[in-house]
Amino acid sequence: TLVVAGHETTASALSWTWWLISQHPEVETRIHDEQPSTAGLGVERYADIDRRPYLHAVLQEAMRLYPPGWLLTRRTIGPDRLGGYAVPPGTDVFVSPYLIHRHPDFWQDPERFDPGRFLPPRAAGHDKFAYIPFAAGPRHCVGQNLAIFEMLLHLEGATRGYRLRAIEPGPVAVEARINLRPARDLYMRVEQR
Repeated sequence: TLVVAGHETTASALSWTWWLISQHPEVETRIHDEQPSTAGLGVERYADIDRRPYLHAVLQEAMRLYPPGWLLTRRTIGPDRLGGYAVPPGTDVFVSPYLIHRHPDFWQDPERFDPGRFLPPRAAGHDKFAYIPFAAGPRHCVGQNLAIFEMLLHLEGATRGYRLRAIEPGPVAVEARINLRPARDLYMRVEQR
């Protein structure tokens, strides 16, 4: 699971994150403002990355809008009720983080890229099952902490030295396959900071 599931999902999340950063220069500026000016491109520790709350909020918001695992499936093991409907044992249940993450009952202005919704005090008001990019419960992604750390490490190191600029700006359609990914290649120009 760690080898197969942990690489395309991470790549997809990073692709969408970079795309969103390239479309929101004010977000990129705030990422840079959060970085200590004396740190180099050396090895970061978890504690160092943990001191980048805005960068973490950017990643969380990108995964809210574009969760790599856009559709989760589970099979019921006993009778239950879901949304007022009887669900017999052995029923396949489909849950879409993509739809939940954009549901207006859970998110104000759900289509807008707004990393601030993952910072205090706004972050405290989220329903714990309204944000599930790694699923939830006993079957949530075993690699969640590793994936978050490696994505934050990548973003921290890359944003410290470079800017990515979209060559073809504008909306990008999604392609819902095993992972949620852009329907077209996202060509970016790399600029040194």
